[in-house]
Amino acid sequence: MIRTTPIFILLFSLSGCLPYLWVTPPAKLDIAGGVTVQSGQGNDVKISSGIQASAGIYPLQVFPDYFERTFDSGIGYSLLYVSPNDDTFVAQYFHGPYLDLIYFVPIEANIPLRMFVSGKGMAVLNTPKWGAGLSGQVGIEIFDFTDNDFETCSGTGCNMGRAYGESSFALFLEGSQLFYGDQQLSFFGFGLSFRSPATTGIGWAIF
Repeated sequence: MIRTTPIFILLFSLSGCLPYLWVTPPAKLDIAGGVTVQSGQGNDVKISSGIQASAGIYPLQVFPDYFERTFDSGIGYSLLYVSPNDDTFVAQYFHGPYLDLIYFVPIEANIPLRMFVSGKGMAVLNTPKWGAGLSGQVGIEIFDFTDNDFETCSGTGCNMGRAYGESSFALFLEGSQLFYGDQQLSFFGFGLSFRSPATTGIGWAIF
């Protein structure tokens, strides 16, 4: 049997055009900046600045019947960057998967608006002894439901597809605590959060 797919890809490549398909899940991205406090044996305390970022998949965002829900959940991956200080002189990174549980409180307004309280349980994978952590957020979120087709083109190619699900923008305060070996690390910060709908489509790159 002749395999036609590689032939089509070769023909498109020779013409300077490479087609592709994509699918993205309903996602949520958080990023926060703040202060870290690290402590361990001997009661030594190290204070640094830090950035915490996380990205995850939140399936309930694609169900219109759950648009005004009071509960949400998702799974993803989190990264905490700790800047160098006078004791360590090098940056530190802590990362691992998380489970997120969120409770919404609707706010009466002219636009879809809600407060939220969230709690994350996470694993810390990159330390000599694996650890665990907890994180909490309190914030306010503007949200909407997207259901439309889109098409974009530039000098490098074109994309066309469909977006379906919640999109949002939020501001929040965050506090987290990591435990690993005989060490502890606290983070306190302020951040931004974004939700993006699920998308699927087709595109082609021009080269």
